[in-house]
Amino acid sequence: MNKKEEKKIFWGYMPFDYRVSEALFSKMAERGWMVKSVTPYFAVFQLQTPKKRMYRAAVYDKQDFSDHSRAQYIQQWKKNGMHYACEFDRYYWFYTDNDINNLPEGFCSDESRLLGSAVWRKEIYSVILMLLAIGFGAIKLYNVSYVSFITYSEFTKLMLLPVFLPICFVLYVCAGIWIAKCRHKIRRGTRLAVPSYAAANIRRIFVFLPVTLLFLLLLLALALDACTGYAQTVILISPILVVACVVWIVRILKRHGQAVVIGRVLIILAMIICIAVYAIGNYRNFSSGLPEESNVARLSNLGNDLEVQSTSYVHTASPAVSLHFVYKESAEDGTMASTEFFQCRTTGFADRIYAYIETALEGVEADYELVREGRTIVYKEYKLPESVS
Repeated sequence: MNKKEEKKIFWGYMPFDYRVSEALFSKMAERGWMVKSVTPYFAVFQLQTPKKRMYRAAVYDKQDFSDHSRAQYIQQWKKNGMHYACEFDRYYWFYTDNDINNLPEGFCSDESRLLGSAVWRKEIYSVILMLLAIGFGAIKLYNVSYVSFITYSEFTKLMLLPVFLPICFVLYVCAGIWIAKCRHKIRRGTRLAVPSYAAANIRRIFVFLPVTLLFLLLLLALALDACTGYAQTVILISPILVVACVVWIVRILKRHGQAVVIGRVLIILAMIICIAVYAIGNYRNFSSGLPEESNVARLSNLGNDLEVQSTSYVHTASPAVSLHFVYKESAEDGTMASTEFFQCRTTGFADRIYAYIETALEGVEADYELVREGRTIVYKEYKLPESVS
């Protein structure tokens, strides 16, 4: 089937809003898109002749999930002039091209089945994911150090708790109040009202907005790190992401019978992308030179007889520091001179970073120098070979 003959839309409606699909499917049918299948996150439509078609959503009320029992359930609806459209889990959709007044009012639709945790899987997974993210953010705040301020990804981890805790609290409390009211209605034996399309979409946002914001924020942090010189994280996860994308694309292409050839091409492209990302990361981190007039520790400060065998330079940035770099010079005998430089964006960030550096240096026995001038912090350290020290 041609790709243009099918369309996917994000589903994600909450279980108690299952009947919002009736108006949605009817509206799509008038445009020529007939529902073909429904999953927890997507509804698939097939292009046909536009027509006025009315849908009814129902909840399968039996404990028996056998094919025979399901066939009998579908047959009951057919006897009332309804045609089978699709099903998912306990949800069934039927349609008729007759007048809406002829539609049966959802007989045998036991909405108490919606109280089970199984039908709330996607909502539960979303909440658990956000709770884990907030918990991880709380741990990062408890174990905060100056390292938490030097990259966008580390700074993002630090902000998980203060950013997402109030958002999740407001959205989940509002959703929880509505869920409690619906549960109370069902337990009293009252059928749920057909929700409006706008209200159902707002409630859908309650659950998936925090997760969406979380992933967008993490992707933005990784992209900013890569653009400002810290591409290690991107280098580590890019092969996994590329392989996952390749597997996903191949699975789609298998339906069209072209997966073998195109799959090989995609694998080659994935390898090229991984190599390119790795090369770019190495170039940005190790080929960039020191900023002009940088005050750094050098081996020549320890003696003219020390020859520099290797150097390394890594620079990063974050919302807290406009420039952070680590520069090291190493000699053949193991002598090393290193410098860590911080150019903070505000005095407040400079105060915090300087305090955390002092805390980290407590009890450290090393030849170091820590200097702060306004929003600039410079840490220098000289390390001698073990035999000398």
